[in-house]
Amino acid sequence: MTVSSETAAQPPPSNGDAADGGPAPGIAGDVSAELAGLENRPIEEHPDVYEAISRRLGETLSGIDHV
Repeated sequence: MTVSSETAAQPPPSNGDAADGGPAPGIAGDVSAELAGLENRPIEEHPDVYEAISRRLGETLSGIDHV
């Protein structure tokens, strides 16, 4: 079973606050949570998840140039 890039690109919602010991806010927390969840997913899905995360991080970083 393969995960579409759309499915893989959807991170789980962040809850909590980094100051309270919860997940980091924003994209860092989303990526961290998605990577932490890989252990529960079939290994065949890992490349799609990594690619989606890489694409999302690249888009976020390129958006900084346009601020």
